[in-house]
Amino acid sequence: MIDYEFTIRRLEKELSHYREMQQIQDSHLDAHDRGMEALQQIATATREDIRQIVEAVKGLTVKVDTLTTNVNTLVEALLRDHKNGKAA
Repeated sequence: MIDYEFTIRRLEKELSHYREMQQIQDSHLDAHDRGMEALQQIATATREDIRQIVEAVKGLTVKVDTLTTNVNTLVEALLRDHKNGKAA
Protein backbone atom coordinates (compact mmCIF):
# COMPACT_ATOMS: atom_id res chain seq x y z
CA MET A 1 0.00 0.00 0.00
CA ILE A 2 2.84 2.38 0.76
CA ASP A 3 4.28 1.78 -2.69
CA TYR A 4 0.97 2.75 -4.23
CA GLU A 5 0.72 5.92 -2.18
CA PHE A 6 4.30 6.83 -3.04
CA THR A 7 3.64 6.17 -6.72
CA ILE A 8 0.44 8.23 -6.61
CA ARG A 9 2.23 11.17 -4.94
CA ARG A 10 5.09 10.93 -7.45
CA LEU A 11 2.65 10.87 -10.37
CA GLU A 12 0.74 13.81 -8.90
CA LYS A 13 4.01 15.77 -8.64
CA GLU A 14 4.90 14.83 -12.21
CA LEU A 15 1.46 15.89 -13.39
CA SER A 16 1.80 19.18 -11.52
CA HIS A 17 5.24 19.71 -13.05
CA TYR A 18 3.87 18.86 -16.50
CA ARG A 19 1.05 21.40 -16.08
CA GLU A 20 3.51 24.09 -14.97
CA MET A 21 5.71 23.38 -17.98
CA GLN A 22 2.66 23.53 -20.25
CA GLN A 23 1.72 26.93 -18.81
CA ILE A 24 5.26 28.20 -19.36
CA GLN A 25 5.24 26.92 -22.92
CA ASP A 26 1.82 28.47 -23.55
CA SER A 27 2.99 31.83 -22.21
CA HIS A 28 6.08 31.67 -24.45
CA LEU A 29 3.90 30.87 -27.44
CA ASP A 30 1.57 33.74 -26.52
CA ALA A 31 4.53 36.12 -26.27
CA HIS A 32 5.83 34.85 -29.60
CA ASP A 33 2.42 35.34 -31.22
CA ARG A 34 2.17 38.88 -29.81
CA GLY A 35 5.66 39.62 -31.10
CA MET A 36 4.83 38.31 -34.56
CA GLU A 37 1.62 40.35 -34.60
CA ALA A 38 3.56 43.48 -33.64
CA LEU A 39 6.11 42.81 -36.38
CA GLN A 40 3.29 42.36 -38.88
CA GLN A 41 1.80 45.70 -37.84
CA ILE A 42 5.20 47.38 -38.17
CA ALA A 43 5.70 45.84 -41.62
CA THR A 44 2.25 47.00 -42.73
CA ALA A 45 2.84 50.52 -41.43
CA THR A 46 6.29 50.60 -43.06
CA ARG A 47 4.83 49.54 -46.42
CA GLU A 48 2.25 52.32 -46.16
CA ASP A 49 4.96 54.86 -45.23
CA ILE A 50 7.05 53.77 -48.22
CA ARG A 51 4.01 54.03 -50.50
CA GLN A 52 3.40 57.58 -49.27
CA ILE A 53 7.08 58.47 -49.76
CA VAL A 54 7.00 57.11 -53.32
CA GLU A 55 3.88 59.18 -54.07
CA ALA A 56 5.53 62.28 -52.58
CA VAL A 57 8.67 61.71 -54.66
CA LYS A 58 6.53 61.37 -57.80
CA GLY A 59 4.85 64.67 -56.99
CA LEU A 60 8.18 66.35 -56.31
CA THR A 61 9.59 64.96 -59.57
CA VAL A 62 6.74 66.60 -61.50
CA LYS A 63 7.37 69.89 -59.68
CA VAL A 64 11.13 69.71 -60.32
CA ASP A 65 10.51 69.00 -64.00
CA THR A 66 8.17 72.00 -64.18
CA LEU A 67 10.66 74.21 -62.36
CA THR A 68 13.48 73.03 -64.65
CA THR A 69 11.40 73.88 -67.69
CA ASN A 70 10.57 77.32 -66.26
CA VAL A 71 14.23 78.04 -65.40
CA ASN A 72 15.37 76.92 -68.85
CA THR A 73 12.73 79.16 -70.45
CA LEU A 74 13.86 82.08 -68.31
CA VAL A 75 17.54 81.50 -69.12
CA GLU A 76 16.76 81.25 -72.85
CA ALA A 77 14.75 84.47 -72.68
CA LEU A 78 17.55 86.26 -70.82
CA LEU A 79 20.14 85.03 -73.31
CA ARG A 80 17.96 86.01 -76.24
CA ASP A 81 17.36 89.48 -74.78
CA HIS A 82 21.08 89.85 -74.04
CA LYS A 83 21.98 88.95 -77.65
CA ASN A 84 19.43 91.45 -78.92
CA GLY A 85 20.98 94.18 -76.76
CA LYS A 86 18.17 94.51 -74.29
CA ALA A 87 19.03 94.96 -70.65
CA ALA A 88 17.08 92.93 -68.17
